Amino acid sequence: MPNKGIRLERKRILACLFLGICLMAVAPMCPEANAQTTPRNKNSKSQVHVSKPQIFAVQLEGLTPEIEKDTARLVHYFQSRFPEPDLRVEAIYYWLIMSFQYDHLGIYDFQRKTSSIPEILKVRLGVCQDVADVFHYLCTKTGIENYFITGFTTNKASIGHAWNVCRYKGKLQQFDATWDLKDAASDKPPGRKFFAPDPLVFNQSHFPYHQMWQIVGRPLSMTEYIEGRFELCKLEGNYRFEDTIRLVSSFTPQQRDSFYLKWFNGQRLYNYASVQEARAYKSHVGNHEFKKLSTAFTLLNKASDEFSSYIDYFNQRFIPKRKDAYFTGLIHDVDSLLQTSDALFRSVKWEYFETVETKSNDQKTFDDNYNTLQRRWIQHKTFIKLYLSKKPFGRTFIFSNPNNLPER
Repeated sequence: MPNKGIRLERKRILACLFLGICLMAVAPMCPEANAQTTPRNKNSKSQVHVSKPQIFAVQLEGLTPEIEKDTARLVHYFQSRFPEPDLRVEAIYYWLIMSFQYDHLGIYDFQRKTSSIPEILKVRLGVCQDVADVFHYLCTKTGIENYFITGFTTNKASIGHAWNVCRYKGKLQQFDATWDLKDAASDKPPGRKFFAPDPLVFNQSHFPYHQMWQIVGRPLSMTEYIEGRFELCKLEGNYRFEDTIRLVSSFTPQQRDSFYLKWFNGQRLYNYASVQEARAYKSHVGNHEFKKLSTAFTLLNKASDEFSSYIDYFNQRFIPKRKDAYFTGLIHDVDSLLQTSDALFRSVKWEYFETVETKSNDQKTFDDNYNTLQRRWIQHKTFIKLYLSKKPFGRTFIFSNPNNLPER
C-alpha cells in the first residue's frame, strides 16, 4: 500500500498550499490582519496620533510664547531667523494663520475701537483689520514692502474687509491671512489658499477701494465687480498699477485722501461698506480743509501780533534803539506770514463744508482782517526801509518830519 500512502501525503500538501494562498488573498481585505500592536492608554479606549499639516516649508523653531507677545522680540525673531525676504513673508504668514483666532463676536461690534499691535499680540484674537494690521506691521518692521488694503467681498455684506498686498517673489501680490486662519469653532484647518494667489482668482472674491490694489493691467470697476463680470479682469492691460502705487505712496495724507475720494466719486456705490468708506474719505478731506482754514487764520493772527508789537515800538520812536537785524527780521516774518496765510486760505475747498454761510462768513472775516493788515503793513514797511537807509544822525530826526510817518 505504499502508493496509496504517497497519494494521501500529496493531497495533504496540496490542501495546505491552497489554504495558504487563500489566506494571503484575504489578508489585505481585513484591516485587522495588518494591524500592529501599539501601546494604549489604560484610561482610554483608543489612542489616535494626528500629525500637524506642514503648509509652508519654514519651521518656526525657538518661537516661544514670551517672544510672541513682545513686538520688539517678535520682529527680531523673524528678521534674524529668516534673512531671505520671501522666506520671511512665508514665516510671518504661517505664524499668523497658526497662532491667531478669528473674533466672531467682534465682527458685530460696530463701536469697536482699533487695538494697538501689542494689545492684539497679547490675545491673538481679532477681526480682519487686526490680522491685516499685524501682517503689515511685521512686514514693515522687517523691511518688506507691503500695504494695508481695505475693501469688501463678494458676500456684499454691510461691513468691509481688510487684507494686504506685499512684495513676494519679486512682484506685488495679494494676501488674506484672515481667510486662511484656523478656526476651532468649525474645525477649519489653516491653509494657504489666499497666500499670493492668482490675482484673477483673488479679485473674484475681493474688491479693494481703489483699482490699483487689484494688481492687474485691466482692473474691474465696482459696477463690473458687483455684476460678476470677472472675465473683464486681465493680467495684461494699459493700467500701470505699480506706477500708481509708487505715486500714491509719495503723497501726503491730505493728498492721499483727496486721491481716494476722487476715485470714489467716479464709482457707483452699491453697498453700505462702500458708502461708509466714501463718507470717511470725504470726512478726512473735510478735516484737512478745515485744518487748512484754521491754519490760515492762525498765521494771519500771528502776523497781526507781530505787527502790533512793532507798533508799540514805533510809538516809542524806536527807543531804546535796536539793531538793524530786528527790522530786517520783522519784514521777513510778517511778509512770510501774510503770504502763507493768504495762499492757504485761497486753496481751501469749500465744497467740503456743511453750509454756504460758513464759507461766506469766513471769507468776509479773513478778507477784512487781511486787507486791513496788509494796507497798514505796506506803509510801515516803506517807513522801516527809509529808516534803515539813513545814517545814525539822520535816523534821530526821521520822526520829526510828519510826511515820513505812516498811519499808526
